[in-house]
Amino acid sequence: MLCKLIGLVVVFSAILASAGFAEDDPPKATAPVPRRLPGMQAGGQILLPTQWSLKPAGEQVKLGDFPVNIALHPARPWAAILHAGYGEHQVMIVDLERRKVHSRVALNQSFYGLCFSGDGTRLYASGAEDEVVHSFTFEDGYLSAPAKFKIAELNEKYVPAGLACSVDGRALYVACPWGNTLCIVPLDTPEKSEHIAVGDDSYPYAALPSRDGQRLFISLWGKAGVAVLNLESRTVEATWPTEKHPTEMALSPRQDLLYVACANSNAVTVLDTETGRSLEVISSALYPRAEKGSTPNSLSLSADGKVLLVANADNNNLAMFNV
Repeated sequence: MLCKLIGLVVVFSAILASAGFAEDDPPKATAPVPRRLPGMQAGGQILLPTQWSLKPAGEQVKLGDFPVNIALHPARPWAAILHAGYGEHQVMIVDLERRKVHSRVALNQSFYGLCFSGDGTRLYASGAEDEVVHSFTFEDGYLSAPAKFKIAELNEKYVPAGLACSVDGRALYVACPWGNTLCIVPLDTPEKSEHIAVGDDSYPYAALPSRDGQRLFISLWGKAGVAVLNLESRTVEATWPTEKHPTEMALSPRQDLLYVACANSNAVTVLDTETGRSLEVISSALYPRAEKGSTPNSLSLSADGKVLLVANADNNNLAMFNV
């Protein structure tokens, strides 16, 4: 056996020698592999931290870390974008005509929650575990005159999330997931804010008022439903079932349909706003019977209400439906 092994070593050494390798040859240097860091690449691709690459459709505007909210100005081509990632928490103002960041304001903390006032002169943003809502004057693409509305005490845990202004512009509606309440803040006397309970472990996420100002729809992150708050009586008059983990909502132009993105499913629930009945469940997955994981967490309707756009967070795509 030992002779056979010695013979194999001799043969292998001969093969290496014939290929140009000697026992004392130094290893040949290899070309260094260029580092590829996540982010936008020279060819327009986006490299993800997983080292997967995406070639996105449309034009891209480079933002900060983990943008979670976009609020469009009601009259002019400005977009406010809230960031709540590992990097600096901030609001960026993007000029939509020039496709560039125009200004930015740093925040100590932020979470999901951003909206303009109806006249576009104010911007409100979540202050997360600081238990405040930030308020700014907005003019010509700049934020100024910062102020804070206290939603709860620091030793409490409410964490302001989804924000919406009342139709008459006199109040701010604040969903408080960890407080299980909807906070109503009178903008002329914010110290007189009131909390309305919407159910234990309901985790209210987003708030959306009806056009007539009589009802407020509140997505219940933890309860797979939408609470309907009567704004006159300050009572929850109904809870309409949805798919799991409802997040953002959109009303049709006629206000007869409520579209609800449900992030722990592959679907958008469509509700009749008169009866609360589920009329349709629209799948945003890549193929029928796909396992859960598309994570549709944001949506929008075209101005005429004919096209529904759904952001699938974990598919890294946008689904479009003729509705």
